[in-house]
Amino acid sequence: MDQWLKTGTIKKLDQVGETIHLTSTSQDLTKDLVQHTENAQSSVLQNGKKREYIDEYVKYGFSYVGDFDYPKPKCIVCGEVLSNSCMKPSLLLRHLETKHVDYKNKECDFFKRLARNNENTLILTSYIKPANKDNQNAIEASYCISYRIAKCGKNHTIAENLISPCIKDTVQCMFGEENVKKINSIPLSNNTISRRIQDMSEDIELTVIDRINKSKIFAIQVDESTDVTNFAVLLVIARYLNNNEIEENVLLCHLLSEHTTGEDIFNAIDCYFKKMSINWSNC
Repeated sequence: MDQWLKTGTIKKLDQVGETIHLTSTSQDLTKDLVQHTENAQSSVLQNGKKREYIDEYVKYGFSYVGDFDYPKPKCIVCGEVLSNSCMKPSLLLRHLETKHVDYKNKECDFFKRLARNNENTLILTSYIKPANKDNQNAIEASYCISYRIAKCGKNHTIAENLISPCIKDTVQCMFGEENVKKINSIPLSNNTISRRIQDMSEDIELTVIDRINKSKIFAIQVDESTDVTNFAVLLVIARYLNNNEIEENVLLCHLLSEHTTGEDIFNAIDCYFKKMSINWSNC
């Protein structure tokens, strides 16, 4: 029994040692293979022929990009970048004749002017894109502030007289003077806030009408009252289905300038329904 245990233990230890030896051997082989591959790649790069760019290649419509020691030809017309091995007059001429036949007989000055125009366009585009993005963000901020003003029922001049100075002071204290210039691009004048609120109001109205027309049935609740200036105001609230859920929104707020009889109220609602193409049969 003792002999069997000893023999089994020794066999197991031998197997473990052999496994460790194989693992270390495979790791060494992997390292040698990686090192050999890296050496082969470096030798190829060192022994490979690097073609240089010559100014005469402009007549074929090509400039270069990348390092001057290892340049890559770039087509001035279409902007395609070729490999360094294509830096041959025959291959460059073939690209020009194959893809840009109309530019085949152009002179070097033409391609030089075209290259300068492309560089100027890239520079101008790099300035225009951030400017457009900042302009979009400024308009979005203007709509957000207008929404808050309309929701609170405040005077439209509060944006220019109070909100804008507060934002500038906050940004200057938290982020520095250089970021205050971006705040100045947010349009917050009295007329601008009025237009923003009007735009949002029209968008909400069209959204509600679209949902009413898509709903199979809808109901309205009508209320006529007098405001603080003794003007009769007609208020119409619509209830409809939106994604199989009951939704309720203000549909119409109309000033009754003449009489406030039932006929006048019905005519006002009927005229609005016809204008917005709302079907009475679904009511």
